[in-house]
Amino acid sequence: MESLIAKIQQEAASASYVARKKLLDTLRDLQYSIETPEDAMQRVIHMNLHFASIKTAVDLNLFNDILDNSEPSTIEYLAAKHDADPQLLGRILRYLASLGVIKETDRDTFAATPYTSNLGKPEIQAGLYVYFDMCNPTYQEMPHYLAETGYKDPTSFTDGIFQRAHKTDLHTFAWVHGDPARSAHFNHFMKAQRGSQVKCFELYPFDKESEGWPSEKPLFVDVGGGAGYQTAAFKEKFPNLPGRVVLQDLPEPVEDAKSVVPSDVERMVHNFFEPQPIKGAKYYYLRMILHDHTDENSKKILANLVPALEKDSLILLDEMVLPTRHVDEPSTQADLTMMAFHSSMERSEEQWAKLVGAVGLKIKKVVLYAPGFNLSVVACGL
Repeated sequence: MESLIAKIQQEAASASYVARKKLLDTLRDLQYSIETPEDAMQRVIHMNLHFASIKTAVDLNLFNDILDNSEPSTIEYLAAKHDADPQLLGRILRYLASLGVIKETDRDTFAATPYTSNLGKPEIQAGLYVYFDMCNPTYQEMPHYLAETGYKDPTSFTDGIFQRAHKTDLHTFAWVHGDPARSAHFNHFMKAQRGSQVKCFELYPFDKESEGWPSEKPLFVDVGGGAGYQTAAFKEKFPNLPGRVVLQDLPEPVEDAKSVVPSDVERMVHNFFEPQPIKGAKYYYLRMILHDHTDENSKKILANLVPALEKDSLILLDEMVLPTRHVDEPSTQADLTMMAFHSSMERSEEQWAKLVGAVGLKIKKVVLYAPGFNLSVVACGL
């Protein structure tokens, strides 16, 4: 058994993201294949307890305390540091050790595992706060909402699963950013989550497609580009391409972009639910915008771009493009999370074609650039 474990760890260490995910899926299926019905029940019904215990440990900074301690940490040491009840802390720590989150090295004594190291990262902890405080109540509401609405796909931007769960009529983003603490966790999580992914600028042929582009014309318009991290990545990859580069979003993120994008990037306040003011650009780039929106709202966003297009213009949708079969777990999770949060979805190429076709656009090509995440550039034009 030990040699088998060592071989698996060796394979994982040198594997690509896709190969490593396949290995994880194989190990998961192996676990499920040897579970009894009672094993499966116990695993599923305690999923929320697993998360709640981890969240409690994060609130107390226990993972970082254990990681920072050069010696295994005793319950007495951790309890004294946080003025916590040793008996309560011991119960939580022993449960986490039973899950492999931490390791019990002696009686009432605990040390870190690779799982602990992962959970000690600030960006991971930001994600835990987002999902525990925002997503979990939404997921809990999902079965009730779907039963009440007759198991139809949600379509309301302001009366979906999220709004029912949090008792609000605000759209998800308005609710999230209405509280500074929530907003800070969300922004940190989103920046970290997207920062780990390969960017489309590595594979999409911007340089070849824009050869001979006039320097006085707009080249790249980042529509709804937030604080400009994608714009900055574009400029870093293609510093010498001719043409104007423009970042568009609402006032606050455009202001934040001052410290992110180069000085030659034009920053413009613009709401993508209004007509596009920049005419005739080569690229109108939308990064993970439409997966946050219903088909109805997505059509409005795209329709506001169509009058700005010239024959050489392209709308680039940087999004997931789901396969039609054997969709991986992270992608199906993202799809149902979009449904729960925004009454929206992740889409297949067929669904993208139908969506853009409704406003008179055609898909020119689809460039897959991150296979492990199903991330692609869907290039659309007249």
